Amino acid sequence: YMADAVSKEIGNTYKSLKIIYSKEDEPLGTAGALKLAVPYFNSEYILVMNGDSYVEVDLNKFFNWNFTMDCTASIVISHIDDVSRYGQVLVSEEDQIVSFEEKGVEPGPGWINAGVYLLKNETLKYLPRITSSSLEEQFFPSLVGKGLFGFQSNGNFIDIGTPESFAKAELFIGIK
Repeated sequence: YMADAVSKEIGNTYKSLKIIYSKEDEPLGTAGALKLAVPYFNSEYILVMNGDSYVEVDLNKFFNWNFTMDCTASIVISHIDDVSRYGQVLVSEEDQIVSFEEKGVEPGPGWINAGVYLLKNETLKYLPRITSSSLEEQFFPSLVGKGLFGFQSNGNFIDIGTPESFAKAELFIGIK
């Protein structure tokens, strides 16, 4: 959405970072968009972040934890009071993700996918072909039992995917 405006505003560099854009000709979903960008990755690990949420997480702790767990893929999970809007991530005592429950589950507290992922580059070969597909609905559930772990963040999580939730986020992080 508005890719040309984004690339015009940000440009091809940010400080010492080179920016490469992977542009979808049609909406591909989170998994399809990631698959389209795979040729640009040349590191052992890939950090992926959703653009429609804000989560307080110490990325250094997340990375270090990920490396000690030897994860195929890991997801930052946040504990919230009501999971019914987001679905729920169930984890074992060893932090291995055992299942995902879709949106509409019974209201109540639990762990949710906070939209921050660290993936081994070799894991990306299991992404669906470049078609419209979802990391959350197709890809991650296919990794259950194959080294998929959840990093528990106790920081705040705010969805910014709707105008109402974006307005709340603006107040929370002090912008306007």
